[in-house]
Amino acid sequence: MTLYVGLFRGDAEVDGWVLGHYSDFGTFRDVVREQCQDIALPLLLAASDCDAFFRPDDLPRLRSELLLVAARFRTLPPMSFTSAFVHNAALWSAASSLHGCFHNVDGEPLIDALIGLCDQGIAEDLPLAFQ
Repeated sequence: MTLYVGLFRGDAEVDGWVLGHYSDFGTFRDVVREQCQDIALPLLLAASDCDAFFRPDDLPRLRSELLLVAARFRTLPPMSFTSAFVHNAALWSAASSLHGCFHNVDGEPLIDALIGLCDQGIAEDLPLAFQ
């Protein structure tokens, strides 16, 4: 099954994209947990891979956590995956850092795309949901 990440106004979708499989987000979160053990990331690491929900007032903190992860991942070498993010294998196999190993199905760097949704959610006072 695919995981959709989006901003909503009531039941209406405002913006969003497909991340990939639910397990892709699980792999991303596992790598974050492993590589960022010394960084407090309570919102990101507690996010469910199928029904996470962030209120608009959660988004500044989630954005800050994502910026910390992005900074760390840019300093780490890339890694390969055997069963995750296969939809963008050409992108992560050419990555120069760990940051470049995670993309949504549109090929956008995952962390940057999540930060973009946080920015929009903050600006428009919208919740972010994983479905």
